[in-house]
Amino acid sequence: LYEIKAWAASLNAKKMQATFIVLAYNFAQLLNREIEVQLPEDEPHNNGNEKKKSKRMKTLEQKLEARGDVLPKLRVIYQETSQLSVIFYRWLRKHLHDPAPWATAQSHLTTLYANF
Repeated sequence: LYEIKAWAASLNAKKMQATFIVLAYNFAQLLNREIEVQLPEDEPHNNGNEKKKSKRMKTLEQKLEARGDVLPKLRVIYQETSQLSVIFYRWLRKHLHDPAPWATAQSHLTTLYANF
């Protein structure tokens, strides 16, 4: 979330900053899930991360297979992407302060993903 430095030096301030960062991250995750649920199947959505993740998983499976190991079951079961794209964060940052209707903001995000 582009946070590099602490806001203040005290331990309490650093804990507060960490809490706010986690809250902002969870808000972004929930909003992204809500948007994905509302999108029709034929509309473009953020599948760039999914493609990259799928490629990394195949590479990892090949490396493990070459060593004679298998992928841990937990890694196989839990396949959800936890990292949102930069496109989504830029869109979110822009539209949090934009008085445009929600439908307009969503169509803008869909356009961004289509051009991605």
